[in-house]
Amino acid sequence: MFRPGTNTMREFGTPERVYAVVRFLNGKSYDAETLKEKLGMEGVFGKINQDAFSYATRVAEELDFIYIKDGRYSSNMDVELIDSWSKFRAHTAKIAFSRDSSIFYKTTEAYLALNDKVLSAHTWAELRQMINESGMDLSDRNIIGWRFWASFLGIGYIHGTQLIPNLFVRFSDVLKAQTQFEFGEIVDVETFFAWLERECPEIINSRSDQKLGLAVSNGLRILRDQGIIEIINQPDAVKWQMYSFLSEGIGEFSHIKVKEGS
Repeated sequence: MFRPGTNTMREFGTPERVYAVVRFLNGKSYDAETLKEKLGMEGVFGKINQDAFSYATRVAEELDFIYIKDGRYSSNMDVELIDSWSKFRAHTAKIAFSRDSSIFYKTTEAYLALNDKVLSAHTWAELRQMINESGMDLSDRNIIGWRFWASFLGIGYIHGTQLIPNLFVRFSDVLKAQTQFEFGEIVDVETFFAWLERECPEIINSRSDQKLGLAVSNGLRILRDQGIIEIINQPDAVKWQMYSFLSEGIGEFSHIKVKEGS
């Protein structure tokens, strides 16, 4: 899923389960059976689904969060990276989106490049078919597994049987960690997006020249509404175009002011 050549993109290895594995292993070491028993509280709930355990540990291994030595699982994670859900998410995203040959990255990239077309997919099977038409070969179980991680990492919001494209959480995390710009600095759009697309390379194919895609535009507008950035349109400057809505006043813009971290 997160390593080239592997496909563990299933519904079992959810972000919550991977997080539970990593946090539980902090400072500890267990063999597989003991770890499964303790994580699943088998003494209380009985035997747990083997897939729920095996996929969670495999995904954690793919992300280099845990390792196995002499048949025992241990954690690779610094404690400060797992002391909150948001820190865990930001760290996971940094790894996941640095591996552009993984099935997760390619699926996310294809989804974002479809822009508003994904809104016509009203079931996960329809979304899978749409993404496959762009060159992927996903199963129904793949798309179900992908949606949990895409939502967690800030690609969009799950609403019923759709993932609504909105990169607010993803952008918010990278802005919180950035040191490129001073708070209050006004940055021209080309400089800002050169930086943003280095930090979030999965968005590049969603842009058509100077016209931004739906998820990117939605993310920027929520950042503006939350007071994290200001979207500025200066006369006689190079302008880029956001995805347009009839209800939205700002369509083109020339500069971004980074007002604060998220």
